[in-house]
Amino acid sequence: MLPPVIRQHPAPEPAHLETVVTANRRVSRLLRVHFDQDRRQAGARVWEAPDILPYDAWVARLWRELAARDPIRTPLLLNSVQEDLLWRRAIAASPYADQLLDVGSTAAMAARAWELMHAWELTPAEYSFQETADSQAFFDWRRLLDAELRARIWITRSELPAQLMERGVRVQGPVTCAGFVETTPRDAGFLRWAGAVERSDATRKAATPVVRKLRDRNDELTQAALWARQKMTSANGPARIAVMLPELAGIAQSVERIFDDVLAPTLAFAHQEPRLFHISSGVPSNEVPLISTALLLLGLRNGLNLSEAGLLLRSPFLHFDRVRAAELDARLRRKRSSRVSFQDFESLLPGLFHQAQRMFEGGDRPQFPSQWSADFSKLVSSAGWAQRSPHAIEQQAIEHWQTLLSDLASLDLVVDQPVTYEQALSQLRRIARRSVFHANSQDHDAEAPVQIPVQIMDLREGAVTLVDYDAIWVAGLHAGAWPEAVRPNPFIPLSLQRAAGIAQSSPEFSLERARKATERLKQSATDVVFSFPASEGEQELRPSPLLPHAGAVNESVSPDTALRRLYASAPVLDQLHPGRKSAAASAGKLSHGGAHLLADQAACPFKAFAVHRLGARELDAPEVGVSPRERGNAVHVALEQLWQKLGSHAALLRLSPVELSTLIHECAEAAIHAKSEAPERFRRLELNRLEQLLAKWMEQESGRRPFSIEQSELNQEVSLGSLLLKIRPDRIDRYHHDDSLAILDYKTGKQLSLDDWDGPRPAAPQLPLYAVNAASSGHKVDSVMYVQLIATGPKMHQREGRELDDSLPRWQTVLQQLAADFVAGPAQVDPKNGKKTCNWCRLQSLCRVDELGVLSAAGGEDGDGGDSQ
Repeated sequence: MLPPVIRQHPAPEPAHLETVVTANRRVSRLLRVHFDQDRRQAGARVWEAPDILPYDAWVARLWRELAARDPIRTPLLLNSVQEDLLWRRAIAASPYADQLLDVGSTAAMAARAWELMHAWELTPAEYSFQETADSQAFFDWRRLLDAELRARIWITRSELPAQLMERGVRVQGPVTCAGFVETTPRDAGFLRWAGAVERSDATRKAATPVVRKLRDRNDELTQAALWARQKMTSANGPARIAVMLPELAGIAQSVERIFDDVLAPTLAFAHQEPRLFHISSGVPSNEVPLISTALLLLGLRNGLNLSEAGLLLRSPFLHFDRVRAAELDARLRRKRSSRVSFQDFESLLPGLFHQAQRMFEGGDRPQFPSQWSADFSKLVSSAGWAQRSPHAIEQQAIEHWQTLLSDLASLDLVVDQPVTYEQALSQLRRIARRSVFHANSQDHDAEAPVQIPVQIMDLREGAVTLVDYDAIWVAGLHAGAWPEAVRPNPFIPLSLQRAAGIAQSSPEFSLERARKATERLKQSATDVVFSFPASEGEQELRPSPLLPHAGAVNESVSPDTALRRLYASAPVLDQLHPGRKSAAASAGKLSHGGAHLLADQAACPFKAFAVHRLGARELDAPEVGVSPRERGNAVHVALEQLWQKLGSHAALLRLSPVELSTLIHECAEAAIHAKSEAPERFRRLELNRLEQLLAKWMEQESGRRPFSIEQSELNQEVSLGSLLLKIRPDRIDRYHHDDSLAILDYKTGKQLSLDDWDGPRPAAPQLPLYAVNAASSGHKVDSVMYVQLIATGPKMHQREGRELDDSLPRWQTVLQQLAADFVAGPAQVDPKNGKKTCNWCRLQSLCRVDELGVLSAAGGEDGDGGDSQ
């Protein structure tokens, strides 16, 4: 018997007596699973597989059978990839091609319009397509495509049912329809012609739906997963549970993560054991990690950007030394390479490099897609792609990759001439974007006895199929999502769409369709929950007007998830014994880091220990253009060269405006080329900005008291107790009137405060250190100042006179204490300002500050300041 998951009248066994045609692949899968379970329960060890398949697959099979009987006169059926290329070619050959920004997206929408016309049996009268420029363009494209199809004796899938009826194909054996609610005129007519029997007339279930209002989408998904878990584990728990959501494809990864967390029976997550839920919406193939890695590998031929290269180096699906890969990643980031190629990967993947060399020794020789498909497969394999032992879902991804390559090879039929490597790869990427990967951990285990109790599906899919469930949760039913927004196809005249009754062509049709679906969902299970999120971001949401008028229940259950259990079971971190300390630094040995060492010690002792004794450093972030670090370095170098040539305030005043402008240009240009590896166009922009910045600062410098340059970017050594540091003051001026010193530090940031020099843990001890060192050498220090060089205009922030004299003894005491603390070696995790300090540090994975729980709320969630100089 057919399993009771489909409402039906008694029917004969489907294994060899009938064909069961379902509304979609999910219903087919459910029927096969239940049929196999019935056979196991009946004690059978071997049985014939039932003939159960989705409607589209059944129609395609009928066409293949026709082609096998009469191969000469039967047109060749094109796949979706071949059809897409024909649409793009027709669009490119039309006069409208130059007006389009994206031919690929236009071709996809045109193919959808072609499908709608056949599905709803719309008459393509030319006069009716004169309503808009879009519909007129589509009519011309359709005429070009139709002419090529007839000339070459090809056919698309949209035309199959009509062609089968026209050729009088006989359908063998009885056909049963299962799960259909809405069918297009074309499909309904074909099912009647084939003599299909509808067996979905069933008893309705009486249920009083519960309406729940949840905080946001994540809370809604979490509560739905907890509800499903409670239904599964109850004493009389139901065997069949459905969760439906609008636009599931866009949030499938979030749904998978939350349901994995809540429903995982152990702490071994995800793919290591059969899942208790199945998501019917797949993901674009180019987002599948294994396939994404393969596409990135092929992209190396013409170069990847730094972010893409980093993904490749961190991929677990390539066979190379992980330590060397991390070193290469760090090196490429430091170089800020704009493009990364095969040669950069030569040390890691010599097989790939040599294979690529052999493949391209004759230059970029055009080939047909099938030849490129074979070359792509060899190239990826030579890099050790997917050579580890894959689990079930990875094996499916490998097989799907082979399908994508086969789809590429199938283009030989429709291309006019050989294509280049880049054209073939671009086509493969397009195929991967449009193809959907459906993962199922049980697909490769024919003996898997476990029924998947929770089915997660798109609301549109669940609302148009008849499947019995014991419990249903329909989420996301806010007013903006249900009824669905009207989205008529722009290439078909609106009057034709509305005359045919296409739901998405009219608000009235959409509302009526949603109303019928809502009523049907209420009667599809004995336990029904409707829910909606109260907000999305900062936007407040209202419930759908189609929900029952009873007040919504506003409650959330604290989730007891596998992830929380994992955190709760984490061991206590190792703690230093109270009587033990870290090893002290060697007295009198030069410590690298200069004033930054003291700043890190003040910010957090662990950071100073990790950076200046362990040598820890964060990875350079990939950036486009001139980075902030390069910009700051260029300012320092330009000013150093400028004052080396000037030497004094008097020399500055002697220059004419033209001479000064020329000098600024020379120094700025030399600095930009010395300190930036950005592309030339970015360096030119930065050169212009730097020249304007220096000109404004020179204007302000000319108004200062007469001075001479004492030092500019000169290395020095300073002792603080037993700690020996190397420092490099940006600039020290000597005033002529009293022989005193002014110490300057250039800054290109916007957040500066003189308060950062004070306190027992100063955020910016750099200038205090320079001032204390100069004063201890017998010099009179008149002022210390930040020179803030920003686009709005240079500013000087200084401390001078008596205030400075009072600060020097305090600064010396604090600096001595910070140096002594660093030398003694304590390395406790103690961020000065809680999260505000940690926000500017990238060592959290090393210190594990979140697990220690030492962050103070007083520090705030986000901070503008930081502990870096």
